[in-house]
Amino acid sequence: MKSDQINHGGHHVPASVASYYLWKWAENDLSGPPDEVFADLLRGKLHPALQAFDARPVLRNLQTAAEPHQPRGEEWHWEVLPHGQSESAHAIFLQCQAIPNLGVYCRDFATIAYRWAMSGYDEQRGIIIDCLLAKKNSFSLWELDEETKYDIAAADLPGLLSRLNSNQYNAVGRFWNHVNHNVSCIARPGGFEVEWRIFPNPADLTKWDQWRAGTKLPPGKKSRSWTVREEWVGDDWNWHMIRARKFENELLPFKDTLEIFCAFARNEPRPAQFQWRSLREEFEKMKLP
Repeated sequence: MKSDQINHGGHHVPASVASYYLWKWAENDLSGPPDEVFADLLRGKLHPALQAFDARPVLRNLQTAAEPHQPRGEEWHWEVLPHGQSESAHAIFLQCQAIPNLGVYCRDFATIAYRWAMSGYDEQRGIIIDCLLAKKNSFSLWELDEETKYDIAAADLPGLLSRLNSNQYNAVGRFWNHVNHNVSCIARPGGFEVEWRIFPNPADLTKWDQWRAGTKLPPGKKSRSWTVREEWVGDDWNWHMIRARKFENELLPFKDTLEIFCAFARNEPRPAQFQWRSLREEFEKMKLP
């Protein structure tokens, strides 16, 4: 094995190239912990959370997507697993440049995956590929480092949310479901900021609705607001920094934050006892580029 190569799952991968396994979740209620699914693939087994699929149309799309990258010296390589079973594949092993979680490169890759209802595993990072979806859900904690839990139940949420420390710079919890909707919160001194976001098309991050939760105010009472920096996903799949308002009634206690996250876990709509401010509508009025 050459010094500039790493052995991943029996494959020799240049150190500058990332390796991924694309698979298809089965239509059942079984959990799919990605490490367990990956371990079964390396043993030649099809995990019960997966189903076999026809890899041929996926490979055709990968070939089309790879061609524009070849003049720049970016080579994509793939292999069907088990070998020679393209019509009933367990997975596709793919080597390509590392896929970021935003940007055009990510968009083009995600478009292929969502077209054929695929998900997959980032072997170097040991997680589901950033732009793809877990079997049931995923909960990511951003503190000093990102940590992701998969296929959790509502009963797991109190322990996860309680780990967010408002004294940490990036104390963020984000909970994704299997269709790319999410709720998120930021721990602040005195409470949590909570938002609920949906994507009508899970593969298209340019079309979305997003609301910020607040406690309902008595009729006629207004909440003070102030201006802070916010993040927004633009039409090129990149983050743009903009100026937006926050309101004092939008700092929620732990029990309200937990209630919203639990409703999301149960696939319920936004709880009606809260006031929901549409951020999308405000961003549209700003006439962002």
